[in-house]
Amino acid sequence: MPAPGHRFILGNMPPPLGGVSTFMHRHVAELRRRGVPHSVRDWVKMSPSERALFFARLLTDPRRLRLEFNAYETWAMLAVVLRPWPSRVLLRVHSGGPESRLSPGRQWLYRRFLRRVDETVLVGPHVRDVLEGAGFIVPEPSRIEPAFIAPPEEDEAPILATYA
Repeated sequence: MPAPGHRFILGNMPPPLGGVSTFMHRHVAELRRRGVPHSVRDWVKMSPSERALFFARLLTDPRRLRLEFNAYETWAMLAVVLRPWPSRVLLRVHSGGPESRLSPGRQWLYRRFLRRVDETVLVGPHVRDVLEGAGFIVPEPSRIEPAFIAPPEEDEAPILATYA
């Protein structure tokens, strides 16, 4: 059973190393250094049974869960929509690209999910334009917060070595 204040962070972790996965790697390392209780759920790397168990947990755990979305995750978002209990939901949108290309059914789900979001973080002002251009209303409060997090000291030497 997670401790009070525990965050469930959803998003893509490396490998492969790229935009969102780089952010996630550094964000999780920062939370770990600060002692923030958390666990990461990378939907892409989870087995079908792990996905089903997490979906069931989201639906049935009556505690006020803290959820942080860093990627579009249909089943996890559906669980948030169907939950009869409140959650604390932070949505961080890294580009708006995947959301702007959703099928009509997923657009419907995403609109309902957005109603459950307590806080929205956009990595740049262009993301609001992309989402609104796709017909979505960005939940408030929202803020612009670039996704760049400086690498932890232990990652600096390997990163610099790639430039040699």
